[in-house]
Amino acid sequence: MDKTVLVWITNPAACDNIVRTGKRIADEAGAELMVASIQHTIRGDWDSTVNDLECLSNASHSVNAELTVIYSDNILESAVKTLDDVKPVAIVTGIPGNRDRSLFIDQMQVFDNGIPIYTVDGHGNAIKLS
Repeated sequence: MDKTVLVWITNPAACDNIVRTGKRIADEAGAELMVASIQHTIRGDWDSTVNDLECLSNASHSVNAELTVIYSDNILESAVKTLDDVKPVAIVTGIPGNRDRSLFIDQMQVFDNGIPIYTVDGHGNAIKLS
């Protein structure tokens, strides 16, 4: 891939807005869109996991993108490996549960502070982090 915008999604309730915003950013950058979700290895509530993944997949397909699911119990390590492999021109993710801080987003910024990171709220508004 020459240029890729990487969209991280995990929350089925917010994934449509995040993916659509990622698609818009990818189109503006003339880049491909990669939609990825890191899931813990499956233990226990299979029905809930399947329903969540179906929502994430549907959101991806709505913008003609594939969903890449990465199963890992070490989310940060898997995310950094993905960033190293893909070398995205931008990252798009949801707003973290704690709006002031996200270890995941902090690690993305540490990996390469030259990659713009956009967080998307429940209404599809994107904020570029500095």
